[in-house]
Amino acid sequence: MIFMRKGLIALAAVAFGGWYYATPYISLAAMKAAAKAKDSQALSAYVDYPALRENLKDALRPKAMEMMARESAHNPMAGTFGAMVANTMINATIDTFVTPEGLATLVRGDAVIPTTSQGKPTMPTDVPPPSPATPSDEQKTTISTGYAGWNHFEMTATDRYDPTRRTTLILARQGFASWKLVGMKLPL
Repeated sequence: MIFMRKGLIALAAVAFGGWYYATPYISLAAMKAAAKAKDSQALSAYVDYPALRENLKDALRPKAMEMMARESAHNPMAGTFGAMVANTMINATIDTFVTPEGLATLVRGDAVIPTTSQGKPTMPTDVPPPSPATPSDEQKTTISTGYAGWNHFEMTATDRYDPTRRTTLILARQGFASWKLVGMKLPL
């Protein structure tokens, strides 16, 4: 009887450990399902928007400053003015697109058309949307996932034909066993 009880406790511990290890994979699957279903509210449950916005701004600022430094070599006034404008544009762009609807659109791979506050497109819409992915398009990207620490998990999509082009989604543990998207590494 004691042996059976110890065996059940050990089995329960192993099952719990397996579930706990799988929680980021479960979150990624739920994010993908929400994006496919165009359910931005369900997707939002897995995203820490303030952390994601700051992460993207921090990633884009150095690249913009590098571009402005190159420009200032030719025209010092343009470089200084451009740096101020670039920072403002980065902030506004990230704040505009890193929303539940914007993220769902990006995860699905749909075209993004900027709109005004009244919902009208700010650019011509006569450009056809991208065609749906074909099996050969899906094979151009390899996906890898794994823990990047006890409380961090990463999913990386790498272009098979250009391995330098990779995008990484960074998830962080929130609480005991839930995970949220807190950052992205972009191929800049």
